[in-house]
Amino acid sequence: MEKNQIEKCDTYEENTENENQWTLIISADKYSIWADLKELWSYRELIAVFVKRDIKTMYAQTILGPVWFIITAVLSSSIFTFLFGEIAGFSTDGVPQFLFYMFGTILWSLFSSCLSKVSGTFLGYSGLMGKIYFPRLCTPISQIISRLVPFGIQLIIFLAVYLYYMLVKNSVSCSGLIAAAPLLFLEILALALGCGLILTSLTVRYRDIMTLITYALQIWMYITPVMYPVSQLPEKWRWFLLINPIGAILETMRCICFNTGDIPVAYLAVSWFSTALILGIGGFVFQRTQRKFIDTI
Repeated sequence: MEKNQIEKCDTYEENTENENQWTLIISADKYSIWADLKELWSYRELIAVFVKRDIKTMYAQTILGPVWFIITAVLSSSIFTFLFGEIAGFSTDGVPQFLFYMFGTILWSLFSSCLSKVSGTFLGYSGLMGKIYFPRLCTPISQIISRLVPFGIQLIIFLAVYLYYMLVKNSVSCSGLIAAAPLLFLEILALALGCGLILTSLTVRYRDIMTLITYALQIWMYITPVMYPVSQLPEKWRWFLLINPIGAILETMRCICFNTGDIPVAYLAVSWFSTALILGIGGFVFQRTQRKFIDTI
């Protein structure tokens, strides 16, 4: 073989080696939360696409569109005001009834809608997950973010009603700890995400769990101080409701926003610990399930 032919062969082998230098290697490495978070940031544009799609789906082929978010909040608050305030005669600790029930309604709607949507992640995105690779955590994260849109609209309506009662009626006032409210909102989202990740890992094998989630959320709402303050319960039962993570959050939010009593610091600490534990377990279970859910679903 001539010298120039040998040089060409060496060049071809060198080019082939360069072409095999992969820019992304997908492997089933040991679980690392930091690696997952870094990967999520790399796919932030995909998360944005999922969020836009979910938002469009919420009011697609409807007459009123996003106005339904306002109607549902106002209508639900009016019904609860009539049933629990007028007929049942539940006390609201001096807070105007409509404002009290609207507050509980929009916070519980945020929690329950996030939990429900995240719980169906594997079932809802199974077709897409079976075709291309992307971090599976993108889908539950996008579901959480998209739920913030209706919550934001309802929160604006609530703030308008709140300012009316504060500035015009002089019937409500807020605590100096109102700046801590965003942290409690984040805890609500973290708790919903953790519970949803655990449930979506179970729905892969047992799809009827999705039906049970609807009834479980209804029961959970009634054993949580959503439509009534904790002060209306017998002393011996208050501990049971306040160890409920979402119950402690709601009661603390009421104390901050309406200045109705002392913040349950001990129960709030338990709530933060429970939320962190549930979120950690949810992330671990989700990570273990995502590796082989396509073979099961």
